[in-house]
Amino acid sequence: MAVVSCQSSVVSLARPPHAIVVEMLLVAWLVLAMAQTIPGTAMPGGTTPLIGTYWKATEIAGKAAPTQDAKREAHLVFEAGARFSGSDGCNGISGTYELKDDNVRFSAGISTQKACIDIGTFDAAFRGALKGATRLTITANRLELFDAAAKRLAIFTGRAQSVRN
Repeated sequence: MAVVSCQSSVVSLARPPHAIVVEMLLVAWLVLAMAQTIPGTAMPGGTTPLIGTYWKATEIAGKAAPTQDAKREAHLVFEAGARFSGSDGCNGISGTYELKDDNVRFSAGISTQKACIDIGTFDAAFRGALKGATRLTITANRLELFDAAAKRLAIFTGRAQSVRN
């Protein structure tokens, strides 16, 4: 009986532990960086996404939004395809927006034409804030619109939208 001896040479691909840690951190950084550049995404514990969030108006032109029935409250919803919809507190509104970095521009589309006497001039101030906005910021669940002179025009609070059947 013949005994055959076979030796294999194994090439070690082992890397030092610190190199593995550095690679893992690099991959994690890349994943986070990519997620931040996808419109409408938010990181856990971070900023609320612009797209698909129900942005309730809480202040327009320095005045608190009036308390209203949830069906009429002033709000915005940013949609994919650079469209928005919502309510000025009286009428339904929709249109388009352009967003580059934090620069924003709204273009009016359509609006219903109801007469609402119980909200004063809030609806006009809301539409004026959209018309005058040149900058948009989001911090946590707070969206703010500013004009070219850096004057705050509006504050919105974001929340997840309800699913409707």
